[in-house]
Amino acid sequence: MSNFPVGTKGYFEDAKREAIQWSKNILKHPFVILDYETTGFDQEPVQVGLIDHLGNTLVNTLVRPMTWEISPGAMKVHGITNAMVQKDGVPTFTHLWQKHLRDWLHQKTVVAYNVAFETQITDITVTTYNLTPADIHWECAMLNYAAYYGDWHDYHQSFTWQKLEPACKAMKVKVDGSAHDALTDVRMTLGLIQAMGENNV
Repeated sequence: MSNFPVGTKGYFEDAKREAIQWSKNILKHPFVILDYETTGFDQEPVQVGLIDHLGNTLVNTLVRPMTWEISPGAMKVHGITNAMVQKDGVPTFTHLWQKHLRDWLHQKTVVAYNVAFETQITDITVTTYNLTPADIHWECAMLNYAAYYGDWHDYHQSFTWQKLEPACKAMKVKVDGSAHDALTDVRMTLGLIQAMGENNV
């Protein structure tokens, strides 16, 4: 990180340059982008979206939760109902993980917008259902975009996190679909990384 004092103009400029360089470096090598929609905060996935670095869809499915029902608050955010995830053919996370999701993530660079959330949901669900963990190298697009955007929070002494949809609008990233749909969110994340990477350091 920058050698300039925290919160100074030089610090902000260096942080933005480092965020741009992060994007350029990420785009040089294969990676995947993961997003979950969940039953509620720190609970189970009800939708998984996963694409590769070229934008190809690897996973796009609803998920049948085994322990939790979808909370009214979560339902209001993503629009996924308990009836939707109980339909025939909707896989459980265990089935999805064992069939191909773990293989897509194991020993890969996995980018997420708010990687702390995706990491936590992955770890909680894998542990709860006694699944074989994946060795994942996580990268956070949200933290890097926060540094790029440069909205400094004096109290927290850090850059303020920006929501994905407004971030894409600010960077003129256009993606079909609605925010809080897992596939749309991973596509927006890819577009945001590409837009940041187009800047000169």
